[in-house]
Amino acid sequence: VEALLAEADENRTADRLVAATARSAVAPDPSAQAGPLWDRFAREVQLLEDEARADWMKAAGIVPSRT
Repeated sequence: VEALLAEADENRTADRLVAATARSAVAPDPSAQAGPLWDRFAREVQLLEDEARADWMKAAGIVPSRT
């Protein structure tokens, strides 16, 4: 389980780096991070991050609580 969690941490870090790089590449100026196109892009990145999180939780046998 520790190996799975370590791998998940590495994958999560990689996912975050990819998302951060994509954000800065698309809109390096924070003031440009507005508008419908940027909002759609941010939602897509969030979906990818959520899917990655769900995948590693499933692989680690972690069941999220529903509160």
